Amino acid sequence: MKKTVSAALALLMILAAVCLPLTSCRAGGERVMEYQGYGICEGMYQYWLATFKNNILLSFGSSDKPEFWASEVAEGVTAAEYYSDFIDTQIKNYCAAQYLFRYYGLKLDPDVKQGIKDDINEKIDYYGGRAELNEALAAININVDVLEEIYTVEEKHAAVVAYLYGEGGPLELTDEKVRAYYEDNYSRMMYIVLFTTKPVYDESGNVVYTADGVWKTEEMTEEELAAVRKKAEELTAEAKAGTDDDFTALMAQSDFDILKNYPNGLFVSANEIDTYGVQMVTALASMQPGDVTTYEEDESIWIVRKLKLTDYASLSESDAYQLAALEQYAITADYADSFANWNRDVTVNEEIKAKYDIVTIGANTNSSF
Repeated sequence: MKKTVSAALALLMILAAVCLPLTSCRAGGERVMEYQGYGICEGMYQYWLATFKNNILLSFGSSDKPEFWASEVAEGVTAAEYYSDFIDTQIKNYCAAQYLFRYYGLKLDPDVKQGIKDDINEKIDYYGGRAELNEALAAININVDVLEEIYTVEEKHAAVVAYLYGEGGPLELTDEKVRAYYEDNYSRMMYIVLFTTKPVYDESGNVVYTADGVWKTEEMTEEELAAVRKKAEELTAEAKAGTDDDFTALMAQSDFDILKNYPNGLFVSANEIDTYGVQMVTALASMQPGDVTTYEEDESIWIVRKLKLTDYASLSESDAYQLAALEQYAITADYADSFANWNRDVTVNEEIKAKYDIVTIGANTNSSF
């Protein structure tokens, strides 16, 4: 059940917040963003931009080159544009969360506050003193005070989210909302995959693995590759002409068996894009149950059949295992929508923000910070 705040109490909380002095930027430079008197300063903005940038590069295994940021992640949208918007949205969330933290009368747990201080002190000890830590932090244009403020803002944001979506919280998700998210965002599918490269075997007949733990492969001959593509065409034709049961039978010819662990197929949403790739996720979103699509990647050909989505109340144990993060995904989506309502009132100093660009800013590669 949602927790509501009486109109009188809400008014008192709003008036109290309005009467509060504006939060200072301490040593963090000019304000980049502001919401209800609470701000994000240059040092904080630059830190998050540089840190998110490093995380993005790591997730893609990409080096920091203009070509990466100029590449399109969607039609007419570059990586630089997409991720700049993504990062700005998250920083606006941090900005609004400071006000919401006060509005809802929240307090940081003493252990959390002490944890921030202990973390800062450990860094000071590691670098040999406060001055030495400040010198290291200067590489990303902040100092110890700003770093402590950054950590505090992040914890306040986490506390707001935990309050909103925790048991009895104002935005606690009902089972109906989780089910609606599942029905609106997931597809169920089965696939046949045919490899277009060959695994390398050692003298004992065992597959050779690379240092990264994946199969070592070698290119097929033109004749071998032609045979695989012909087989893919034949299987695709049979799949399009047949039923779901027929497709299940065809899967015996796949180079990889998914039915052993997932007899009802696989559940895919945009949350699994790192697992299944852009082509599969995008294709499934536009397909209807019974549709079949085929596409080729660098080392494989995929034949995918979309199935009718299993009723939420009828999910099996193996289905539920795949959907273990469903509630968290639903919360994340609702969180984005809810904070968007607050974020539209965050004011941005575009002149100052323009000084910091995701393409030119150095990534924060120091895992200590």
